Amino acid sequence: MVTGLYAEIHRVLRTDSQLLELMNLDPADVLRVEQRIQKRSQPLDLIKGNLPLISFYASRKGKISRENDLVYHSFIKFNTYTANNVDLALKISKRIVELFRNVISPFENVENFETTLYKEHETPILMSDVYCFTTVLHFSLSLDGEC
Repeated sequence: MVTGLYAEIHRVLRTDSQLLELMNLDPADVLRVEQRIQKRSQPLDLIKGNLPLISFYASRKGKISRENDLVYHSFIKFNTYTANNVDLALKISKRIVELFRNVISPFENVENFETTLYKEHETPILMSDVYCFTTVLHFSLSLDGEC
């Protein structure tokens, strides 16, 4: 279930023209887009020449709903890294929220219910001159469509 969600989130992010523009990415440069939008908690090549960069991953809070065992709750963390550009990180994070929050996402292989914003915060990292802002979204997924 989470693997399908990862794939669909990645598809939405890498095909959104506004997000790619904020990240100064050409959609035709597939390799560069893949390098800068990563499905992992610890991104590869986190260097100035590879910023801004988004990494996203499922937190450990994911679980089956107590009320309905056909619903899985997944909390996805989106880390936005920039070359010490707070304003750009916040704009990218805002776009991520706009793409998913309070909408039933148009996923192709995952049945998703309304997605909600769980929390946002600055995340300290050990690299100087790199800024990170974290957004956590709560996705509710149907397990019935997975079988």
